[in-house]
Amino acid sequence: MSYVDPGLRRRFQNASTTLSIILVIFAVMILLGWATHLPFLTRLSEEYVSAKPNTAVGLLLAGLAAILYRFLGNRIPMLVVAGLMLALGLATLLQDVVSIDFGIDELLFSDTADAVDTGAAGRMSPLASTAFAILGASYLVMPHAAKLGQILSAISGFVGYFAFTGYLFGISRVFRIEAVTAMSAHAAVGLLLVAPAHWFARPEHGFARSFIQGVASGRIIRRLIPAAICVPLLCGGLVQLGEQMEWFSSRFGETLVTLYTAVAFTGLGFWLVRVLERQQDERRGYERSLGRTGRALDRKKRELEQFAFTVSHDLKSPLVSVRGFIGLMLKDIKDGDYAAAEDSATEVSAAAAEMNDIIDGILAYSRVGRIEEEAQDVDVVELVDAIVELHEGRRAEHEIDVVIDRTMPNVNGFKTSLRRALENLYVNALRYAAKSDKPRIEIGGFSIDDKCQYYVRDNGPGIAPEYHDKVFELFQRLDVTEPGTGLGLASVAKIAELHQGRAYVESKPGHGATFILEVARNGAELRD
Repeated sequence: MSYVDPGLRRRFQNASTTLSIILVIFAVMILLGWATHLPFLTRLSEEYVSAKPNTAVGLLLAGLAAILYRFLGNRIPMLVVAGLMLALGLATLLQDVVSIDFGIDELLFSDTADAVDTGAAGRMSPLASTAFAILGASYLVMPHAAKLGQILSAISGFVGYFAFTGYLFGISRVFRIEAVTAMSAHAAVGLLLVAPAHWFARPEHGFARSFIQGVASGRIIRRLIPAAICVPLLCGGLVQLGEQMEWFSSRFGETLVTLYTAVAFTGLGFWLVRVLERQQDERRGYERSLGRTGRALDRKKRELEQFAFTVSHDLKSPLVSVRGFIGLMLKDIKDGDYAAAEDSATEVSAAAAEMNDIIDGILAYSRVGRIEEEAQDVDVVELVDAIVELHEGRRAEHEIDVVIDRTMPNVNGFKTSLRRALENLYVNALRYAAKSDKPRIEIGGFSIDDKCQYYVRDNGPGIAPEYHDKVFELFQRLDVTEPGTGLGLASVAKIAELHQGRAYVESKPGHGATFILEVARNGAELRD
C-alpha cells in the first residue's frame, strides 16, 4: 500500500490549478492579440509562425478541463470540455489529411494563407491538433483507465517539449512540417504545461500517485523527473548561447554538453544514494521501536495497562472526592451550616458526573467492533454535513470557518462507527481551532487503490512529533484543562483498525494538525 502525503497532494493540486490558470490567461492573451492586431501577443517574432486562434481555443479548453477535473471530477462539464478539445483536434487534423476545408480555422479571426509558415489560412499546426486530440481523449478515458489517460496527456506534453526544444536550439525541423502550418512557440509552451496540469489535478490516481508519496520513492521521483527534463535543456541552452556569442567552437560546445550532463547526473546519483540511506535508517529505527512483540501486540499491552491505571486511579479519584465531600456535608448538616452543605453536595454531583463520563467512555470504546452492524454504502459527504449541523452552535460560537470537500468518495463500511470516528475528529478540531485568531477547519478525502483516506485539518496550536502516536492511546490527554476523557481519539484508532485501516496525525507545533482516518474502500469482507 503506497503512503500518500495529504500535504503533498494539496500542494500538487494547487500547482495544477496554477498551471491551468496560466494556460487560460495565455490563451486569452493570444485571442486578444488577434482582436487588437498586436502581433507580439501572437508570435515570437516576424520570422516565426503566429499562434492561430484555434490554438488559443485548444489551450483555453485544456486549462478549463484541468480545473474542472480537480474540483468536479469526471462529471459532465469536464467531459463536455474534453469532448470539444478532442473534436477540435480531430477536425483540424482531418483537414490536413484529406485536404478539405471545414471552415473552422477562421471562425473567430481572419488570417492569410501567405502568413509565415502557414499551410492554410488560420489553421493550426497538425502537431498541435494531434496533441489536442490526444489530450481530449486522455480526459475522456480517465474514469476507466487513469494510467492510460496520464500516458496520453504525457504524449501531448512531450509534443510541446520537443517543439520548445526546437525553438530553443533553432532546429525548425522539430516544430515544422513542409507544406503545412508549423507549431508556434506559444503552442509549444502551452502544451508543455498541459501534462503536469492534468496529472496533478487529482494526483492520487495512476502514475501521478508516485509524486505524492511521503517515502523515499516519492522524494526520488519528485527530483529525478524535473532534473531529467530540465538539465539537458539548461546544458544545451548554455552551450547554444556560448556558440552564438562565439565564446567557443561547436566542437568545444559538444564537450561541454557531455561534461554538464556527467556532473549533473553524478550529483543526482549521490543524492539518490543519500535518500535511500536515510530511508534505511528510518526503517531500522522503526523496527527497533517495535521490538519482537510487534506493533499490534505492543498496542494491546498498553491498552491493558491504561485500563488498569484507569480503574485504579481515574475511577478511584472521583470516589475519593465523593467520600470526602459527603463527610464534609454530614458535618455541615450536623452543625446547621446548610450553605456549606449545599456546596459539598455540588462537588459530589460534579465528581459523580466525571465518573459517569469515564464509565460511558469506556463502555463506548468497548462496544466498538462488538455491536453487530452490517457494512453498507456510506455517503461520507452527507455524514459530514450531519455532523457539522449537529455541532453548529459550537462552531458559530467561536466563528469557525468550516470547509468541506464535496468530492469525497463514498465508502462501504459500518456507518455508525464511521460517524462516531468522524464526529470525534471534528469535535477535537472544534476544540483546538477555537484557539486560533482565525479558526478554520477543512474536511476532505480521497481514494487510493482499495483504501479511502478522510482528513480533518485545523489551524490550532498543533502537536509536537513525540505525541503523534500517544494521542491515540487510551486516556491520553495532552491538555488536561480541556474537558474530555481521553477516549475519543483512541476510539477513532480502533474504528480505523476495524475497517482494516489506521488513524494517524500530521502536525507541527504552531501549524495546526491534520488527523487522517484511513479505511478499506470495500467493507464487504470486514467481518471475515
